[in-house]
Amino acid sequence: MAAVKLVGMMKDFLDGTLSAELFSFDFPAALLNEFDALEKENKPLSDLLNEDMPEYCSYFEPDENARLQSGDYLDEVKFKEKVTAVYKLASKLT
Repeated sequence: MAAVKLVGMMKDFLDGTLSAELFSFDFPAALLNEFDALEKENKPLSDLLNEDMPEYCSYFEPDENARLQSGDYLDEVKFKEKVTAVYKLASKLT
């Protein structure tokens, strides 16, 4: 169930039914809330999602002026590219 929920959130973002801003806040919270269940259900998926997704979500910045202050910030296009790469791997593990 945890795997379906988390990978489903990624799909919703990539399909455009969940905004980048909401996803960048909601996904890390859901990942934290589902951590124990996901560890028991699918450890490889848990490892994959916890490796980079929290960082990618924290680096998403919708404000162009704010992104200019740090090269680490991601615009929506780059954010979506990174989530897509993780999603492709995650889909193989579910």
